[in-house]
Amino acid sequence: MRLLSLFLCLFSFINLSYGQESVYLLQHKTEKSRIDQRAFKKLEADQLRSKNQIVEAFSKPLKGKNDVYCLMATYQGNSFDGTIKTFHDYMVLEVDPKTQLIKDGYQYTLEWTDSPFVDLYRIRNKNIVLQDGVTIDQLDFRCLSLKPSDLRYLLKDAGRIELK
Repeated sequence: MRLLSLFLCLFSFINLSYGQESVYLLQHKTEKSRIDQRAFKKLEADQLRSKNQIVEAFSKPLKGKNDVYCLMATYQGNSFDGTIKTFHDYMVLEVDPKTQLIKDGYQYTLEWTDSPFVDLYRIRNKNIVLQDGVTIDQLDFRCLSLKPSDLRYLLKDAGRIELK
């Protein structure tokens, strides 16, 4: 019976959020900056536990020579307890200011209930020019903690970036 409840809960979560397009809206852009890689290593090592620490990792870049874009998408979905709640997907992208090529980036769902690093994705396609309409699939995000054989290894999000 417990297994059936778990299955129904997971199915309803997938069913409610499946097909929704996530629109990652620009929250802010920081010029002459870079992603704080140490913060993401801490997140991957499960050393950042509070929501404030995680949000800070995504929204407070260090000084550097690139531009850092902080974006967020919100959507409605079923929580692990069966209630409907708003989820926040954070994305941070480091971009060459001259070419607008994306050099690095991460994506994470803030309300994820497992250890934070399980839902931490890093960009693999670094030949994309940042512009309105870039899709999440084009960026080729891959989970840092899962093996390629895992179903959640690739970020399969029907989403796009909106910079305006």
